[in-house]
Amino acid sequence: HFTSLREAARRAGRDEAEVVSSVQTVPVKVGEMVVHHQSVWHGSGSNASSTRIRRALVIHLIDGEVTWKKEPRPHYIYGRYCIRGEDFLRDDFFPVTYSRSTTNLVRTPWLDNDP
Repeated sequence: HFTSLREAARRAGRDEAEVVSSVQTVPVKVGEMVVHHQSVWHGSGSNASSTRIRRALVIHLIDGEVTWKKEPRPHYIYGRYCIRGEDFLRDDFFPVTYSRSTTNLVRTPWLDNDP
């Protein structure tokens, strides 16, 4: 996974050696979870098991004032949600779950609908 990290550092204009030397390992046992800030570079090595697939549940909480960069285009994970000509994150893809009264953001209404 350091190969991917070095590549990401190059693309971000960061010193590869500095980024790699700052890596901290966080062992995660079966059934445990990791929570980190959106700006933390993170990743994992390949699955070492030949008999079991790796499963993960991912929940992304993103600052509601984040906007899309025009260039480079977003990575494939997020790029599928980037609508051409728009720089904001649509709340049908990224619902606002919480907002402070000091922002213009409003909780996404459909979150409170009964199923």
